[in-house]
Amino acid sequence: MSRKKDQRTGNLPLLILSVLEEAPMHGYGIARAIEARSADALKFGEGAIYPCLRKLEEDQLTAFSWDTSGGGPAKKVYELTQAGREALAQSRSEWTEYVQIVNRVIHPAL
Repeated sequence: MSRKKDQRTGNLPLLILSVLEEAPMHGYGIARAIEARSADALKFGEGAIYPCLRKLEEDQLTAFSWDTSGGGPAKKVYELTQAGREALAQSRSEWTEYVQIVNRVIHPAL
């Protein structure tokens, strides 16, 4: 596995929580929203999205309800919990601090 893939997958919880902040979505919609927001630079398949969603649910950062409004099978629609909103705010703060630190290392003249 490449380092680039490790970095992307390691940040997937933050990406999912960020997308869910806007509106509740099902897993496929979350994946497409990440792609759209990143101008297709970040792409995640169901093999990455759904295990992460299960972990976020176990950690009580997301909750789901069943959408039975379509003609097909019911779909899980995920949304942020209050704990998820708090975790997102904390993760954003940590991410911003991390990026600033890394930039000081890789761009010492700035």
